[in-house]
This record gives sequence, structure tokens and C-alpha cells, in this order.
Amino acid sequence: MVGCEAIPVRLMRQWMAYDVELVHVFGLTETAITSSTWHSKDWDASLSGSLPSGSPLGNTRLHVLDAAQGLQPVGVAGELYIGGDGVTQGYLGRRELSEARFVELPWIDSGRLYRTGDKVRWREDGNIEFLGRMDNQVKIRGYRIEPGEIESRLRELPQVQDAVVLVRDDAGHDKQLVGYVVLEVQGGGSEVLSDIKAGLSRHLPGYMIPGHFLLLESLPLTLNGKVDKQALPAPGSQYLEQSEYVAPRNEVESTLCDIWSSALRVERVGIRDNFFELGGDSIISIQIASRASQAGISLSVRQLFEHQNIADVVANLDKRVGMDVFQGEVSGKQVLLPIHHWFFAEKQVRPSYNNMSLLLVPPVDVDERWLREWLYAIFQRHDALRLRFYESDGQWHSDYFPLQELSIDSAFTRVDMRGMDESARTACLGETGQELQESFSLSGGPLMKVGYFDADEAQDSRLLLVLHHAVVDGVSWRILLDDLSLAYEQHSRGERLLLGNKTTSYQRWAEALVEYGQSEAFEAEIGYWRRSLGADVPALPQDERVESELDVAVHQFKLDEAETEQLLRQSPAAYRTQVNELLLAAVWLGIYRWSGNSALRIWMEGHGREDIFESLDVTQTMGWFTTLYPLTLDVQAKYPGEIIKQVKEQYRALPNRGLGYGIARYLSPEIDLPDGGAVEVTFNYLGQFDQAVNSETAFQVGREFSGRNVAQGNPREALLNISGQVVSGSLVLGVDYDPGSYRAQTMEHLGRCIKESLLSLTARCCEPGAGGYTPSDFTLSKVSQLQLDQWQRRYRNIEDIYPTVPMQQGMLFHRLLDNEAGAYLGQITYRIRGPLTG
Repeated sequence: MVGCEAIPVRLMRQWMAYDVELVHVFGLTETAITSSTWHSKDWDASLSGSLPSGSPLGNTRLHVLDAAQGLQPVGVAGELYIGGDGVTQGYLGRRELSEARFVELPWIDSGRLYRTGDKVRWREDGNIEFLGRMDNQVKIRGYRIEPGEIESRLRELPQVQDAVVLVRDDAGHDKQLVGYVVLEVQGGGSEVLSDIKAGLSRHLPGYMIPGHFLLLESLPLTLNGKVDKQALPAPGSQYLEQSEYVAPRNEVESTLCDIWSSALRVERVGIRDNFFELGGDSIISIQIASRASQAGISLSVRQLFEHQNIADVVANLDKRVGMDVFQGEVSGKQVLLPIHHWFFAEKQVRPSYNNMSLLLVPPVDVDERWLREWLYAIFQRHDALRLRFYESDGQWHSDYFPLQELSIDSAFTRVDMRGMDESARTACLGETGQELQESFSLSGGPLMKVGYFDADEAQDSRLLLVLHHAVVDGVSWRILLDDLSLAYEQHSRGERLLLGNKTTSYQRWAEALVEYGQSEAFEAEIGYWRRSLGADVPALPQDERVESELDVAVHQFKLDEAETEQLLRQSPAAYRTQVNELLLAAVWLGIYRWSGNSALRIWMEGHGREDIFESLDVTQTMGWFTTLYPLTLDVQAKYPGEIIKQVKEQYRALPNRGLGYGIARYLSPEIDLPDGGAVEVTFNYLGQFDQAVNSETAFQVGREFSGRNVAQGNPREALLNISGQVVSGSLVLGVDYDPGSYRAQTMEHLGRCIKESLLSLTARCCEPGAGGYTPSDFTLSKVSQLQLDQWQRRYRNIEDIYPTVPMQQGMLFHRLLDNEAGAYLGQITYRIRGPLTG
């Protein structure tokens, strides 16, 4: 019977040779010494790192809780709380310490619980795995890090016998993680360190990978056998850099590395770094393509998805350099996009009052004159801001009013807040902001308005941007803020305001959608939409209808920075997914756990700027491009990995990311589609807003209330509107619901289901050995999931799968026909010199 210390698995392997039973006990003085046990009869050769702490004794209860004292799902780390008969009454004469450590949480356990301070997680086999101490956390570059978790991951690697991770700031340098490693087999140097870093990177985010590694023959020990951390040497010249960084080799690669670094908010990007593993998504890909275009590099979104690292992107750069785009003023009629048809068909109570807005804190040297100049330049560059919408004979239409008719006074409002105290400024922002929100005329325009709230102290001034939703979407906001940032940089350098060339007009994009609706490629989509909408999907449960004064309520939850980092940069590599696919899998799993429905129709919102027209580029074009389309998920899987695979494949089966649905529904009246039933759930991932406004940008986000974006009484899109975005380094997910159909407690339960599902999926992605391919990863060949699973058991890393060419098919046929044949003979040619004789 052993206890008190973590038992390395390598020692257990040696013990198993003696055929003597071993019991590993875990517990604390405060819980009567022993709370859980692990028996060697449960030995699993696949174990790595340290032995599990075991499962609870019969009179003991173990709980793994998060920082808010909520239960953690299997595989997700948290603090261990121990309950049961063995929990003592407290510390004699130390009331404050007793109250801090001995707690009552009736929603978790009926008795008193002891907070151990140990960081653990449940294993799928029902055992607890010890990860380290909660109070050993350190903070480096804004991230909270548990060195013990890194040590645990290091010990799981086959090359590593033992390891210790310290935070050092020797000689006054910044804090840095240093890994001290004892190898199973000495030798290897930089090559083995490279393998160790690669192994860590599969399970830990970049900020948790030590910047320095030192290889030691053994770890120094104190007299009582513990690691003597004071005796560990400081890193010298014997360490390697944190990652296998491959520097840019030319000007184009250097420019793209800078663009990626800025858009992804990553300190350094190499030419072999994977876009999605760095946290990229479809919205960021549009930003990168836009900024590349501004730098004179013609890069399409499709290329980013196909090649995924800068070296391969540059080798396949778009040939559309110098695309001829009309730079003049767009005029005339505007074809309504499908999203406009949907919006006006919803019978809005006040269609002119449906906005998107953003309150900013401007830099100290911004004034009214410069803001007016910038606003006029924005109207010049983005024609969609001059759109008007009007109803005639029951139909909605749109056209452009001439730029010469634009009066900046109608779009710009200066509010004098000088001399006001904080309370008066707050009231002024709310009242004037609300007036701006309600001031739009769809038929008169303009549909963008700016409020400049000028105060005595520069930090108290505010800039309110309000746009009607008919001319803006999430991507457009990023374009607008990029233009604002560029203009301010020019202003700071004393340069003339110049926002750059236009990309393809919103008008031309709408015309291209109509043309696509007449093509053969589009006809091939119709069958998919009919099957999807015709599938039988059970209705979601609802609470008993109650009267509510509110027309909308929101339940919101968030991941912390470490969990978000794991989602964005650590998890996608395992199953070759994108972030939105993991979120979609979590939404399905959460709703399934809440409702019991395995079949679910989710109405997805996409950015709509799909790269299907080779001659069009809308990466810097403002407008409402959003697509709204149905995705019918029918997942028949129990385990996290299989759930991820099935959701990923069903999502990727969508033709052109759902672009064709709106064309079929609204731009092709001759096509008859099933209605798909009531819209119950919508889902929209808005991406990482930190790229647009963050602590490093000149304009900061204002926190005051500046008016309601949407009129009360407008119809709801769905029973449940689920949306998420990354703000200040954390993923925030919200469930917008009808308070007349659901109680708050019901939505809190649904929120917990989705969050726990997301954490369990990302935890699975980060487990050793987790991951796998699906057929959509190999676009050149048609293979089944069963074939892929068989091949993966034989071949660990499959880079690509190619179909056989006719010659190869012939060779295979003859080989199968004649098993004894040693070669496939195609043709023999002889060249004869001299006369032939009979």
C-alpha cells in the first residue's frame, strides 16, 4: 500500500513484473487520511504519467468543481472537494481557515465538503486523476498557468522519464517557463526536444509550452526524496526556442506573416504555421484576404482554406492580380439579397428601427473636423451606405441616392458634454443614443449615423456608430473599423486621408447571385435542400406558456481565457475541425442532453461571402451579406470523438456553405421547397471581435448604454437564438429566448448543458491519442468513414489520399487477376537497325 506522493507509471510497470498486488491510496489528514484507492488489478498498459488517485471509498464522496462551484464533466479539470463520514470538523482554534476550507454546498452535496486545493479531473473509467495544486498557479503574459499540468503532460510522453516545470525570472528577465526533463534514454539533443515540444503542442496551448528545456541525467533531490527545486540550474545556452519557427524567405511571405500575426493576435507567425491551429476561422480569413489585397497581394479566402499555411499559400497565390473593379460611384437599382427578402417578409413592427451599433472611446487627438472628413470618405468608398429601401405595390425595392445629395449634417451629430458630471454624461449618452437609434428613414437615408460626444477630458469623449442592419453585418463592421484605424494612422503621421480602392460592389454581388440561380451548378443543390427541409424533426420541448412583459430574455455564459485558448488553438487539430464546427457539435450535444432529440434542425447564420465567383472580390465591401439556411443534424453517436466527426461531416455536406438556400427560396420563385416547419433554433458564431477592437488599438470600446438597437415588438427569429463570439480573450455564448415560452431556470439548464458539452468535446480533443480523419478531409477521393478508420489503424499519419489513374487501375486489375504475375507489362517497343531477312 503506497500513498502521499504521485506514483510514476514507469515505476508501476516495473512493479507489475513481481505479480504482487499494489494499492495506491489518496487522502488528507482533514478527511481521515484515505479517501480513494486504486488497485493494481485495474492496471491498464495505456496509462501514462502518474497513477490515478482512484475511486472513492464507500463512505466518501468526491466532487470535481469549477471556480463557480459547479460540477465539471468527465475529462475537464477542476478542484477536488471531498465529502462523507471522514470529513473532520475543522481546525482547532482557527475559525477563518476552517470556514475557507470546510464548506456547505447543498446543490452539490448534503453534507460538509473539504476543499482540497488539488487540481484533478475524472477519467472515463471512474477514477480521479491528479494534475497538480490549484495554489501553484502562476500568471505569465496574462495567462494563469498550472506548472503541474505541464509536468503531467510531459511525463505522459514516451521519451520522458521524469520532469519538473518552474517559472523563472533570473537576472531580472521576464518570467518564463523552464522545463527540466530526464529522458528514458539519454541522448538525442535538439531532435528529441523537437519531439517533446510537438507532443506537448498536441495537448497544451502555446502559452503553456516552456520556452526553455534543459535535459538532465537526473533530478536533484532533498534528503527526504522530494525534488530540490532550488538546485535546478538556470537556463543557459543549452535550450531551444519554444517552437519550430520557420521564418519568411521573401517580401510576400514577410508581409503575410505580419498580416496573420495582427489578425490572429499571435506574437509571431512562421510560414509553416497552420491557420486554423492558430485560431483562424472563416471571418478572420476574410479579414486576412482584405488586408492582403490592401498590401497588393491577391489572396482568396478559398486559398486559405485549401492551403492553410503561408508557404503553401504563396506557392499558389491567386492569379487575379490587378482585377478590374469599377472605382466610380455606384448608382441605379439594387437587387435585394435573400436576407433582405427574409427581413421584410417578417413583417417588422418598425422596419426602419433594426440596427447594429458600437460605442467607442476615441483617441485624444480626434476632433469633429477630422471625424466629418472620415465619414465622408466612408460614404465615398462604401456605396451600400447610400442605399434606400421603399415599398411599392406590396413589394420592397432598393436603389442608391447620389453622393452629391449626401449631407454630412444628416449623418453626423455632435453633442456637447463639456461641464457635465459623470451621471449627466451617462444620461446624455443614453438619451441621445436612443434618439439616433430611432432616427433612420429607410426610404430617405442615409443608413449610417455617427454621434460624437465631446467632453472636457479626452478620455470622457465617446464616438457612437449606428448603422441600419440592412447595410451592415459582422464582417462589414470589421471592414469599417479597419478603415477607421487606417485613417487614424494616416492622421497621426500627418498624411492625407486615403482609404484605398474599392472591391466588387454590393450591386454586382447581388446580380451574380441571380445569375448563379440560373446555372447548372445551382440546380445540383436543389435536391439537397428538399431532402434537408423534408426530413422529420421532432419539436423542441417548451414550458407552459406564461405572460411576460418582456419580449426577449438572454441567458449568457462564458469560457475563461485558458478554456477559450484551448478551444481556439489546441482543439481544432485533433479532428481537423474549424472552431465553428466544434461549437456546432457542442450546441447539438447540449440540446440533445436537454431535450433528448437526436434529430435537430438548426437555422445557421453565415457571413455569406462565399468564394464561388472567380471574378468577384468582396473582402472589403460593406453590406448585409448574411445567409440564413437550415442545417438538419441527425447524429447517431455516443462518444465525443464520434459526435465531432458526424457533426463535421453533416455540416460540410452543405453546398457552398448554405449560399444557395436563399437563392432558391427568394430569388427563384419557380422552385418549390418544403417550408421546413417552425424555426426553433438559430446559431451564429460571430468570430473573434478582439481583432477589430482590443487593448492595443487606438479606439477602445465604451461600456455605457447608448440606446436599444431593435424596436420592441419586432417578431422573433426563433424560439432560441444561440450566438457566440470571442471578446477580451473569452468565448461568450448567449441564448436569446422568448420569456413567455421558457422559464429562466430552463434556459440556465440548457446553458449548462451546452457549456458542459463544449468542455467535454475540447477535453476529448486534447486527450493523448485523440483525433482522426473524416472523408471531407480528402477532397480528391471518395472514401467512407469505415475505410478511413481501417487505414488510420495501419497508417498513423495520412497526408492526402489520391484516386488511382487509369494506368494504376489497370495494374491493380491484372495483379488481382493473376496473383503470380510479378509485373504489369504495358507495351514493348523495338528499334531494328539493318535489313530484315526471311
